[in-house]
Formats: sequence, C-alpha cells, structure tokens
Amino acid sequence: MKLGGFLVVLLLISTTFMPLVSAAETNQEMAKIADKLQVSQVSGDEKTGEYVATYKVSDTETKTYYLKKYAATVDGKDVVKVEVYEKTPSGSLTASSEFGKDSYATYTGSGWSIHLGPVDMGFLRNGGTTAIGAFGAWLAVTIGLTGGAALIFAAALVGAFIIGTYFYTNADGSMDINISDAALLFIPIAIAMPGPQPVPLTIKGIPVILPL
Repeated sequence: MKLGGFLVVLLLISTTFMPLVSAAETNQEMAKIADKLQVSQVSGDEKTGEYVATYKVSDTETKTYYLKKYAATVDGKDVVKVEVYEKTPSGSLTASSEFGKDSYATYTGSGWSIHLGPVDMGFLRNGGTTAIGAFGAWLAVTIGLTGGAALIFAAALVGAFIIGTYFYTNADGSMDINISDAALLFIPIAIAMPGPQPVPLTIKGIPVILPL
C-alpha cells in the first residue's frame, strides 16, 4: 500500500503538475513563478500578525488576499492558525475565509506538523488554480516559505491530494502532513536546481517523496 501510494504521487506530479514545477529549472523561469505570488507582513511578529498577498492567476487576473495569523488551542495543543480572506474589487474582505477554516499547524521542534481540515481539503480539490494560490499564501505565512517556493510546493501537494485521496486522507476527509526543517530549507534549493529534486515528507505517516 505504501509503495503504491508513493508511485501514484510520482506519476501525478510528473504528468499533471510538472509544467509548473519544471518551469523552475532555470533562474529566469523561477523568477517568473516567484513573481506570481508575493506575500508581505503588514503588522505583528513571527507568531501573530496580518499579511497581504497578491496572486497572479493569469496575465489578466490578479487576486489579493488578506491573511490573519494567530495562536489557538485545538484538542488541548497549541497550534498556529492562518485565515485567508480574498479582497473584493471594492477593497472589502469576503465574509468568510477562502482558506484556513479548519486547518492549522504545529511546530514540533524539528519541523512542522500540518493538519488540513475536511472543509479546506474540499476547497483544494475543487478550487483549481485559484485554490493553489490561496493555499500557497497560507503555506508561506504558516511555515515561512517565500511566495514562489510556497506556490510550487502547494501545487505539488494538491497533486498528491487529488490522486492519493484514498491513501492519504483520514476518515473525516482531513489530511496530516509532516515535514522537517531540513526538507523545508531544501525546497527553494530543489526548485532552483535543474530537473526535479526529491523532497521528503510524510502524509498520514506514510513516507512520500515530492519531486520539485
């Protein structure tokens, strides 16, 4: 079962999302991808704060997100919550969060444990390119990746979600991901190197290699 899940993820990434990931094989192309998602903090500190992100969905469409990061307690443990709201053309925020409704993360001391709730998982499966942008902004603020790296990592993870649902989701439709500090530090390096590079993590406790 574990081997099957591993092969499914590799197949999905190579066929569905490699146009985005392989575009990072040169510094010039990486710069283009990085430019698609820009995230900046406007208030607060490392633990809590407000952020603004802009995501270029296409040459003619750009979305702006407002992100609120704060500490919370879930099932008796301290977690990091980030809510992603979309700004409307008039400048107001959507009434409910675009992403971050039931997801959170915990720093383990050697990496991040990420819980994606069933509501947010549904958004990722059905939201297409827009969902990847919102998820990328969430990852950038939650675990500290730069915009471009977070966007590419988000695309690879969503690919794993879609094809590996039966391998990796919990009974309630949620998903648990663990990634070490070393793997996180390697993500920008992997993206900048020629060809896909292996980034190790676990999904539902199953070792997975995402090629970035």
